[in-house]
Amino acid sequence: MSEIYGYVRVSTQEQNEERQLMELEKVGVPFRNIYMDKMSGKNFERPYYLELKRQLCKGDLLYILSIDRLGRNYEEIQKQNPDGVFLSNGPGNPKDVKPVLELVRKIRGNFPLFGICLGHQMIGLAYGAGTYKLKFGHRGGNHPVKNLKTGKIEITSQNHSYAVDYASLKNTDLEMTHINLLDHTVEGIACRKDHVFSVQYHPESAPGPQDSGYLFDQFIQMMEENKHGKAN
Repeated sequence: MSEIYGYVRVSTQEQNEERQLMELEKVGVPFRNIYMDKMSGKNFERPYYLELKRQLCKGDLLYILSIDRLGRNYEEIQKQNPDGVFLSNGPGNPKDVKPVLELVRKIRGNFPLFGICLGHQMIGLAYGAGTYKLKFGHRGGNHPVKNLKTGKIEITSQNHSYAVDYASLKNTDLEMTHINLLDHTVEGIACRKDHVFSVQYHPESAPGPQDSGYLFDQFIQMMEENKHGKAN
């Protein structure tokens, strides 16, 4: 049976890790499965990160609040040779997270990439699209979203104040894959040639319907296909 793990990193003993721990708790990571280092992100020779790697098995899910908690250096991330990179949710304006944005620009096209909420917005910005603040944020567990490929309607959990601007997708390699049926905002985007996709809502934290759980299967399949393609 697969397990859910979390990883927390702060750079010094004095820094507070509470916000990262709270976010991992929100998505259901058991406290016993959270590994934490208080060390610089410049390299990966961290004791609890190495122990986490030994524990992870195929099919397990690892949550990290933001990719810079894993590491700040793209070359070091390359050395880890991940099957894929997951960009999680988080608070605030995506334009303010410039170091992570630069990292996403380097990762895209080199590893399969799946983004949720803030991660979705970061992917949009990394490809040259724009984001904007909604007049009224999306809150609640009953937002109808249409999958433009299948035509199916998903009831989704949402909690965000910013959105990807649909008009700004025109001159990028991104296509819209999901749309909010209440206000027609962008709920999903993808760049198929780069093995990248993302959604604005929360398939990992659905309080009721599990309509969006297929997205994790889609990401796993994408990683498997990418590995198979590299092997050939």
